[in-house]
Amino acid sequence: MAKTIQIRNVPDSVHRRLKSRAAVAEKTLSDYVLAEIECVAALPTRVEVLERIHVARGSLSPFRPPTLSGANAIRSDRRLVTCDARLGGAPGQEAQIDVVR
Repeated sequence: MAKTIQIRNVPDSVHRRLKSRAAVAEKTLSDYVLAEIECVAALPTRVEVLERIHVARGSLSPFRPPTLSGANAIRSDRRLVTCDARLGGAPGQEAQIDVVR
């Protein structure tokens, strides 16, 4: 069953850029963003890459993923994504992402 993701506080410049890219691709903005999210979701996480490297090296010890510091654990729990200049947002500007289940 398909789920809905709602993104709040998207900077105007990011919205315009994505809408323009969607038009060039002859897609709706929703279809374009969904395709981009699917590409990102297909990429392995940092921990998955580290685990693959660990296995490829033939290490006999069990893989232990790096632990988060207290501050990073709190940040990862907040569901906040910081936009940067590459996406057209101001450095440190935040956009909130809510997953609707």
